[in-house]
Amino acid sequence: MNGLIFPGQGSQSVGMAKFLFDEYDVCKKLFNDASEAAEVDFEKMIFEGPAEKLNLTENTQPALVLASSCYLEALKLKTNLNFSAAAGHSLGEYSALVACEVINFKDAIRAVKARGKFMQEAVPVGEGAMYAVMGLEPEAITKACLWAEQESCLGPLSPANFNAPGQIVISGAKDTATWLIENFKPEDFGNPRRYKFIPLKVSAPFHCKLMQPAQEKMQALLSEIEFKRPTAPVVQNVSAKAESDPDRIKQNLIEQISAPVLWTDCILEMKQKGIKQLFEMGPGCVLTGLVKKIDSEHFTNFNMQTLEDLNLMTEAMN
Repeated sequence: MNGLIFPGQGSQSVGMAKFLFDEYDVCKKLFNDASEAAEVDFEKMIFEGPAEKLNLTENTQPALVLASSCYLEALKLKTNLNFSAAAGHSLGEYSALVACEVINFKDAIRAVKARGKFMQEAVPVGEGAMYAVMGLEPEAITKACLWAEQESCLGPLSPANFNAPGQIVISGAKDTATWLIENFKPEDFGNPRRYKFIPLKVSAPFHCKLMQPAQEKMQALLSEIEFKRPTAPVVQNVSAKAESDPDRIKQNLIEQISAPVLWTDCILEMKQKGIKQLFEMGPGCVLTGLVKKIDSEHFTNFNMQTLEDLNLMTEAMN
């Protein structure tokens, strides 16, 4: 059984999906449709850059949904697109919903452009932070964030991404995160042999309480978009469950903005559903790397960097 997984922010790069744009007219049409929907020249932005412009959150989000959709349509041209479930990491969940025909492509582009804008506006630049935490168990990280939040009284801090064993991201007020790092005593949190807090280069603290203003705005926006029953279940970040009810899918998508991404559990849910082959539909191979850390023995992974990779995907899916 096959599953599709779609990357989120961090997988973008100048030139992404160009090999598909050059080869397939359907990808050229997607670029035109996205540019029209978002009022952005995506051909120029993605293929010419500069990276600083592409990396602005309100540009990154629609650009990645566009690129992932190109991967999807290229695979559709060569296969019957046989898959039993789909999942996307954070922003990638919108790409998964497009793949499963829950929302249409143009609506997704407009929604994620607004999502990026709302998320950036929710917290003034410099007041939030995200750190990758290495070497701590999930329970210890959750406990440490709660302790720092209560003891410092400087603002919220919580786990934001449970990406893979040993790779968890925390998000929240910058001052609280700084306080945690300065006052952290490993013996109080499982006494790990090695641990590290690595600052992430992000423009806002995603998937935490500070995103509540963005969540409220997205609730209003998504209420105007039609959600259909998926052609295959979508394993959602908030529940880590395969969802098929349109109303439940919409509510989970709204809550996702300020809730943690349960990516490890999403992949284990796909395993539980009997999926053995995972196809990463988008630029880079970040999710392929995470899946290998989650369960390298169960899953066979595919990602696409070239037309030759597309042919390998085609053979595997057929």
